[in-house]
Amino acid sequence: KNTPVPTAPNSTKQNNASLLKKLQKKMDVIEAQIQQLEAQRDQLHQLLSSTVSGNELAQHARSLKQLEQQLPELEAQWLSLSEQMDVGEVSK
Repeated sequence: KNTPVPTAPNSTKQNNASLLKKLQKKMDVIEAQIQQLEAQRDQLHQLLSSTVSGNELAQHARSLKQLEQQLPELEAQWLSLSEQMDVGEVSK
C-alpha cells in the first residue's frame, strides 16, 4: 500500500516564525527611524522658534517639511508590517 506522506506542519510553523521574525526586525528598524525623525522634528521646532535670520528660518522650514512628509510614510509602513504580523499570529 502507498501511504500518503503527511506534510510537515513543523515546516510551516518554522516558515511562519521566520517570517514573523523578519517582519519584527523591519518594524524595529522603522520604529528607530520614526523616533529619530521625531527627535529631529522637535529640534527643528525649537530652532524655528529661536531663529532670527530669514535664511536659517527658510532652511529649517524646508527641513521640517521634508521630515513631516517622511513620518507618515514610515508610520504607514510600520502599520502595514504590524497588520502582517497580526495575520501571521492568527494563522499559527
